[in-house]
Amino acid sequence: MSEEDLTDRGECPYDQGDYFIINGSEKVLIAQENMSTNHVYVFKKRQLNKYAYVAEVVLDYIGKSGSTVGVIKEKRIKYAKEILQREMFSHVGVGEYCETKKAYYFGYIIHQLLLCAFGRRPEDDMDHYGNKRLDIAHPLLGGLFQMCADNGKAVNMYNIIIARTITSGLKYSLATGNWGQTNAVGTRVGVSQVLNYLTYASTLSHLRRLNSPIGREGKLAKPCQLYNSQWGMMCPAETQRHQKDKYYFA
Repeated sequence: MSEEDLTDRGECPYDQGDYFIINGSEKVLIAQENMSTNHVYVFKKRQLNKYAYVAEVVLDYIGKSGSTVGVIKEKRIKYAKEILQREMFSHVGVGEYCETKKAYYFGYIIHQLLLCAFGRRPEDDMDHYGNKRLDIAHPLLGGLFQMCADNGKAVNMYNIIIARTITSGLKYSLATGNWGQTNAVGTRVGVSQVLNYLTYASTLSHLRRLNSPIGREGKLAKPCQLYNSQWGMMCPAETQRHQKDKYYFA
């Protein structure tokens, strides 16, 4: 729409949008910085340990195992196979006949670990921006919808379609900023914030702000320094030692 059409409809032509109206207030979702998932990262442990190198796979899904005390051997073997099939490297596959793919992937992890241990490849840089991903509105709302829908239990379509299950959960998180169910473990704080309308520049800054998961009490200097891989994406106007521990990104 043109500026004249927006003005005729009572809208500001300079309003960037990208926010939600919750209980009469403009709410903006702060992008969350995370490590790229389903990739193998190899780095050297800084603390003394009998294992000099560690290969870490960042996965979206972490399975929960149950107790097998008092279960016969056949059932224990069946249970172990189900765990390996459903919960080990679940991003590779969880269906039948996926064990070969998981074996190849496990071999790939060992291969990368040995290459780094023998000095044939450099360690992965956890602060390189090529290894980071930003959770914006789409993945944030998708993850919230999944938490409200399954709740760690079997999916019940009747409970999903009723209003109080999904609508109430979305309204609660968007209104309070607590991203997750009430009193749930792993709930993130400050994801939804009231949009800053003090100046035009402050509004743009707030819409483009992101949060890096580093505690305020931490004393790590490297994540707070400018990195060459951030060129063209990050604005150094704010650093991790800002009052609210936020970045701007351009």
